[in-house]
Amino acid sequence: DAITPVYKIPEILGETWDWAQYVIPITHYYSVDGNLWSMPFNSSTAMLYYNKDLFKAAGLDPDKPPTTWKEIEEYGEKILASGVVDHVYSTGWPSWIYEQTLGYHNHLYADNDNGRAGLATKVVFNDDFGHMVFDTWIRLHNKGIYIYGGAEYSANSAFKAGQIAMLIQSTSSLAGILKASEFKVGTSFLPRFEGYPIGNSIVGGGSLWVTKGQSEEELRGVWEFLKYTGQKDIAIQWHKGTGYFPVSGAALKALLDEGWFSADQ
Repeated sequence: DAITPVYKIPEILGETWDWAQYVIPITHYYSVDGNLWSMPFNSSTAMLYYNKDLFKAAGLDPDKPPTTWKEIEEYGEKILASGVVDHVYSTGWPSWIYEQTLGYHNHLYADNDNGRAGLATKVVFNDDFGHMVFDTWIRLHNKGIYIYGGAEYSANSAFKAGQIAMLIQSTSSLAGILKASEFKVGTSFLPRFEGYPIGNSIVGGGSLWVTKGQSEEELRGVWEFLKYTGQKDIAIQWHKGTGYFPVSGAALKALLDEGWFSADQ
């Protein structure tokens, strides 16, 4: 009762709006029964960053990042043996990375389809797969491959300083890492556990919610701002300046046409 779903705002103000102009996987994440409840803005997901210079110094191919957790361990052992760093990788937002790992393997965090089919009543990650993930991470920590880097963005500093070779972190850190790092930065998808179902990464970041109790004038101002954030040029500027996703389909197409996502960018 505290929220005005954004899909209702155009109707309240006597307007129509094409919600299909936004990137569909992102709007689906914030939708209930096919209706958008909040406006996507600073949307992200997690990915793997790696130091190409340290990979090369350790005798690894700087253009072949690890794609599985088995490879994370194998690469980690080689990097440690080379002596180029004392620890190999860390993460930001560890609890979120765990959620990402569940989603990436089509595994639920809570019952009732993660609360989509009804209110969640219990968590369901405390099973064999969930234990295996933790056991793997504990083993990597005990080997010195993994080092805890704090709850949020603290691990970024260690990566940018060349103290670790890999970082699992939000895409929103991309621009800052590229600007601050004095080495060649590589990026890749999250590592997978082999032999398990394939799912998708989870939308992170945030979205803009509208509280009830606005006057019509206030609501119109809110609506104009929400439309502004999704404009093509604004979405492109926000994406390039941060690493958050462009939420506008037009912005995404323009970036693709520009070659922004090509390997040499």
